[in-house]
Amino acid sequence: MHSILALILCFTFYPGIPDLHARQTDGEPRWYLGIQAGFMNSSLNTGSNAANITSSRFAFDENLYPTAGLHFGYRATEFERVQLSLMTGRFSLFTTHEFWPELLFDNQFEMAMLSTQLSLRRLTDALPPAADLYGNFGFGVRNSNQSVRAINESIIPEEKEELTESQDLSLIFSLGAGLNINLSSRLLFFVQYDYNFSNTDIISRDFAGQILDNDFIQTTNRWGSMTTGIRIRLGSGQSRTTPAADFTIAPVAVIPPAATAEEILSEADAEAEERVAAIEDEAETRVRATESEEEAAESVEIPEVRADSDKSETTEAEDQVEEELIEQVNDSLSVESVAETDVTESQTQTADALILTEEAEQAEEVISESVADAATSQTPYGLYGSVEGPFAGFTFSIYSFTSVSQAERVKLQKMDEGLRSHVVHAVVRGVDYYRVVIGLFPTLQDARAEIPNLPEAYRENHFILNVDAN
Repeated sequence: MHSILALILCFTFYPGIPDLHARQTDGEPRWYLGIQAGFMNSSLNTGSNAANITSSRFAFDENLYPTAGLHFGYRATEFERVQLSLMTGRFSLFTTHEFWPELLFDNQFEMAMLSTQLSLRRLTDALPPAADLYGNFGFGVRNSNQSVRAINESIIPEEKEELTESQDLSLIFSLGAGLNINLSSRLLFFVQYDYNFSNTDIISRDFAGQILDNDFIQTTNRWGSMTTGIRIRLGSGQSRTTPAADFTIAPVAVIPPAATAEEILSEADAEAEERVAAIEDEAETRVRATESEEEAAESVEIPEVRADSDKSETTEAEDQVEEELIEQVNDSLSVESVAETDVTESQTQTADALILTEEAEQAEEVISESVADAATSQTPYGLYGSVEGPFAGFTFSIYSFTSVSQAERVKLQKMDEGLRSHVVHAVVRGVDYYRVVIGLFPTLQDARAEIPNLPEAYRENHFILNVDAN
């Protein structure tokens, strides 16, 4: 499961994937409809206080279980979506305990989930234009149709036949993430992983406990699911055309080489020189025209006042040329200043990107250490509540029966093996149970210290009982 998530992330950020079809995105709210399929898997006794007890009494019939469904959603904004999903699936477990009949428990369930999907694009611009990574948070209900049947020539007692089918309604909570990829203006492909929690086990404790006459039943109430499918956008909305899905990582910062700044200055200088040359040519033309007018005026004996006026116009033209030359020089200096400012900003952005990368690596190390500490802090042993018995102290419960004669036979068998064994009576949910126990210790610490000295078959297959004298 984790390897599949890694492949999804690589597909998202790999820059060499070619463009897909051109697409359209819109800022208007839109409805969408989708179909999905995938698989589920789990492990027994996750979060259970009796992990080592039940793990030796049940096993999954398959490693992966298929799931299918459809969903209907509403995209409120570019970053938020609300979705209603309807799914169906199945779990099955079979018994492996030596004192139990070989039975196959099956749970064919339907599930309705209301979830919120939050796009991570508002947090980062590193995704390609046509891809969207999102988080998924949801809750819903599960309707379980449970059944049991005998396998390998085992039989179910006649008094239990009316209990072989059961229905159970439970709450579901989901936490996950997914990836959307736009294939066209209306078609969207997605892959999503969810970790699911329920307030009941995948095989109900009450249902299995009644069939097996045992109150130690516990499987698991958590499972992971990987789904993929297609979504179809409905309606039209006001669209704007955007580039095709090129799956290219947007650069964080680009530092132009020194030659780029020089080229900018050179182009600016060349443009300034061209403009100055044009202005000089225009001024020279004006001066020549003025001289021609002066010669014509002298030939017709124009008064002196007219010549003075022409000289004033010539002086004004020369002043205008000088002012335009000064403006061109100032423009060249401003272009050089802008180029230097761009280089400085690019260097600052690159430094910020390196700092963010280092902080992300440090955060990942802290998370890994926290997960490792949590894994090592779990205890593998179960502790049952207080019961009344013929003695007082702490003892190890290794079997539980509804028949006192069967419990007495097992007790004698353990005594023949050299173990100090007793039968302790308890009432659970109105049913009488007879537990076979071995050993007696004054304190809980003494009992736990004796665990390494227990026979190998019971070191991880027991409960510690607190027995009060009658």
